[in-house]
Amino acid sequence: MADVTELRPSTSPADTDAELTTYAFVMTVQIGVPTGYAIFESSGTWNATPGSSRNEVYKKLRQEVVDNAARAGFSGAPQVIFWSLERDTLL
Repeated sequence: MADVTELRPSTSPADTDAELTTYAFVMTVQIGVPTGYAIFESSGTWNATPGSSRNEVYKKLRQEVVDNAARAGFSGAPQVIFWSLERDTLL
């Protein structure tokens, strides 16, 4: 299992005054291997600045999961089989 719980968006000095919103995410990626498939799951939180998009977060998280899989020795073409991004605050 990949773990990107420490992954956070980069912030510029202009972003430091903006109010961040925390989102919880889960991403599951399937990668082909010689004997079948390997599944990597990642979950954690993402602090987004106002104006951030779901697409931006998706691409950054996907790349981090793919990079973690590559570091673990898996080089097959990754396929996202589950993705969720929801506000972390419960009402």
